[in-house]
Amino acid sequence: MKLSVLLITGSSDRVALETVENIASQSGELTKDIFLIIAGDFNEEDRKKLYLERSAAYGMTAFINVGEKSEAELLNTFVRFSNAEYCTVMRAGAKADPSYFPRLTAALDDDKELNFACGRRLAANKEQLKRELTLQKGILDLDKVFCAFPDSLEGVCARTSYLAEHPFETEAGTFAEQKNMLAMLNDCRRIWYDSTLKVLQADCNKNYADAESFPPDAMTAKWHTAIFENCILPTEEKCKGKDGRLPLFLQHYAATEVLRRIDYGRLLTNFPENERETVIKTLTKALAPVEDKVLCGIYADDLPHCTVSDKRIILGLKHGREDYYTDLSYSRDKLFAVQKDIVIADSTAAEIRIDLINHRKDMTEIDGRFDDIFNHRRTKLIAEYAGKEYTITYDSKFVKHFFFGREISVEKSFHLTFPLSGTRAELRFFLLFKGCRYEIKQRCSGQQSAKLLDDRYDSFIRLTNDICITSEGGRLVTQPMTISEQRRRFGKAVSRSAERGVPFFLRTGDRIAHRWAEGRKIWIFADDPEIGGGAAEDMFRYAMTRHDEIYCYYLTERESPAAERLIKDGYKPLYTDSFLHKLLFLNAQVYITTRPRADRTNFCCMTEAQGTLGRCSRMNVIMLQNSPDDMPAVSENNRLCDNVRLYFCGTKKYTDELKKPEYGYDNTDILRLTGLTCYDGIKDTSGEEKLLLMLAHYKAEDNADFKDTEFFRNIRTLLENRRFTDALTDSRYTLTVALGGVKNEDAEDLPKHDRITVLTDDVDEDELKSRAALIVTDNGEEISAGIMRKPLIYFGGEGGYDFGERAESAYRLADLLCGHLKDGVHQSEEKTRAADEFFGRAELGYKREIYNEIITWLCENGEIDSYEDFEVADSYEDED
Repeated sequence: MKLSVLLITGSSDRVALETVENIASQSGELTKDIFLIIAGDFNEEDRKKLYLERSAAYGMTAFINVGEKSEAELLNTFVRFSNAEYCTVMRAGAKADPSYFPRLTAALDDDKELNFACGRRLAANKEQLKRELTLQKGILDLDKVFCAFPDSLEGVCARTSYLAEHPFETEAGTFAEQKNMLAMLNDCRRIWYDSTLKVLQADCNKNYADAESFPPDAMTAKWHTAIFENCILPTEEKCKGKDGRLPLFLQHYAATEVLRRIDYGRLLTNFPENERETVIKTLTKALAPVEDKVLCGIYADDLPHCTVSDKRIILGLKHGREDYYTDLSYSRDKLFAVQKDIVIADSTAAEIRIDLINHRKDMTEIDGRFDDIFNHRRTKLIAEYAGKEYTITYDSKFVKHFFFGREISVEKSFHLTFPLSGTRAELRFFLLFKGCRYEIKQRCSGQQSAKLLDDRYDSFIRLTNDICITSEGGRLVTQPMTISEQRRRFGKAVSRSAERGVPFFLRTGDRIAHRWAEGRKIWIFADDPEIGGGAAEDMFRYAMTRHDEIYCYYLTERESPAAERLIKDGYKPLYTDSFLHKLLFLNAQVYITTRPRADRTNFCCMTEAQGTLGRCSRMNVIMLQNSPDDMPAVSENNRLCDNVRLYFCGTKKYTDELKKPEYGYDNTDILRLTGLTCYDGIKDTSGEEKLLLMLAHYKAEDNADFKDTEFFRNIRTLLENRRFTDALTDSRYTLTVALGGVKNEDAEDLPKHDRITVLTDDVDEDELKSRAALIVTDNGEEISAGIMRKPLIYFGGEGGYDFGERAESAYRLADLLCGHLKDGVHQSEEKTRAADEFFGRAELGYKREIYNEIITWLCENGEIDSYEDFEVADSYEDED
């Protein structure tokens, strides 16, 4: 036999049999000279028969290896029974070119000193390196080229006699194949490599996109260190030369595996601290024999996908300092980041990424970031515009970077504000180091919020009516631009959008809509388009009552409950994904929404338009908190995600979360604590009615009589308190006790009083709370009393807010109630301030407050001219 193939099956017979067919399709006469050994669980005779018949049909001999064996035992058994000159391993799902094995066996026939031959080993989760793609067919010297050597037998044609001399070690466990392969390659150092041949390997290693995609074991050190302890560390110790130096290809392999763990560590943000130390020590130990030149990519074969930030981390691991910065060196023209005598990067390769450009109150605002290559503690970044220098303000508005649960410094973000010049002026950034200035070029980051494209005539942002900003030669340039020139450039942008696949009807429609929208105020309101009914709908309905010169549209799906309500009330919804929706969104002045990431709602299935026409939009995104239970997330509610211009919050808790640096709202006046629109629906109807309300919810206890429960004793203690009942009588107040979950017959055992009413049937709690002058509740999430600025006492249950009081016992509750009855039932100044901080103040209504804030902001920024009222223009033809 010429070739023995070990086929390792999986759970899918269909996939494995496809690999059998692929092996049988090898060109020439090799198929008849293949000895196929199939390994798997073949306790069922029918399954064994299926594989035997399929392989025999192609003229191949098959042997079923039955039994549970370790990887080393399986491979050793395969080599021992391999009745062929060469052997290889294929896993279920692998596929090779038709001439793959014939050409590799021929190459080994021609050179008896070679023991291994392979082509390009591809995998769905493995991207090819540029160097690997340029290698020529021939002998690969692993002392010179170490980007294409195999670390397993899959898709590798190996000389059987050589494998028999190097048995696989059972001590290496699941890494026996890698460990033995590295040792054999270290012994021979030369393989045959043919880049024109390809084999698709089975997906053994999974790609992990986020922390949730990892298996549970990934939160333990052992999951990450197993390959080092069982394979890499023993191999490093065994394969060192007489001078103690590890061969370069093994250094490269160890560094590549460490780099993979760095990628994992970035995703595992909540990695346990007690497990972290073991991982870090193991990675440091694995890097000990790896030279800095390998880590810095000095040799022709750089580490795969290793950024400068990755090099900082991997160098820090090797040298025992995680917060690691390289040294700095400089010349007249360049600033260098150096590791000893190795240049890692220079200032000409560095760049400032522009993420956001805004203009407000005659000031231009820039948000950007840069990789912290040159150690911001030793250098200083400044900006120069129109002949003046400006100091940038560092912030932390981007998602934090972690490495196995601990925050690390990767990039610095900043905010820059400067007055706009009326003439052409360039914005330049410089790094200052030891009296020298090094210009750092700028690049628009590609985020939708940045809008600009580099060095494009048709890409510009209008800051004022006649001043625009462009990106030219790595610098931002502000310059006067006439309306006709702006229209010319916009027309060019629309025309070029055809190259990205934007359909003709949308390009033409946008040209017309752009002219029509000039001077018009188009406001789009949007909640969850599937259901609607949130704060944006409340604001839409209110805006329609104001009769201002605004074109108002509520965006929702055609079959949504919100659409039905609006049509019933005489409004015409704007339907998602309609042609009218696309045109209005591209030309809207304001987009008011409760849902972050407006691009997902409005550019669904139109990514080409998002990347072209969407960049020409001047829309102002305004966010609304939808409900008291909402809480923001950094990945969704970061200021840069939507270029949020105003953010109306309903609770202090929500506002405090957004004030955290990573959201990007600190040091801005974007956040407004105005309250929620739904608060307007909570009305105080107490008037002259002297009613105290107590809400208590009973949960039945196992085998306990109601009269023996603490719940009953607390209510009875309050109702029997003579001081409290006398205060009720003297003040002419009444108390209503609404008991949830209590039967009528059980309530009969409570004390009776002519000014106290006990309710047990289903009651309208909202109606009672509106009528009451004071509320006692066991619900720690009760907020309606705070909204109405009524006294609130939490009694029983857990939680509670600062605008309420807490009574720990029935006696304390009686004391608090007596105090209120004596002083007049009203909220104290302290609790009123707490409620104002939590809910905001809107004496004339929360929707009115929000609406007026928007109008004021637009006026201050020149978006509208005045507050004059006009009849609302809300009629348009229905879109089919």
